Amino acid sequence: MRQLADCGKETERAQVGLLARLPRDGREITPVVAAQLSGWPKPLAAQALEELVDAQLRYSPTPGSYAYHGPAGLF
Repeated sequence: MRQLADCGKETERAQVGLLARLPRDGREITPVVAAQLSGWPKPLAAQALEELVDAQLRYSPTPGSYAYHGPAGLF
C-alpha cells in the first residue's frame, strides 16, 4: 500500500484513498457509489476500482460491480 501511496500515478494514489473508504463486509458496490464515497468523478473512481481488481485487492463478481473477498479469499 505504501508503494501505491508514494507513486506518481494519479489513479494509483486514488486507489489508496478509495480502498480505505470501501466496505469490507462483502457488499458489492458500483463506480457510482465509489464516486460518492470518495467525492471523485465517476470515471476516476471506476478506473481506481478496476486497478484494485488488477492488484487483487477487490474482485468483480459481475461487470460494473466490485466486492471485497476478505482474507479467506486470498488463499
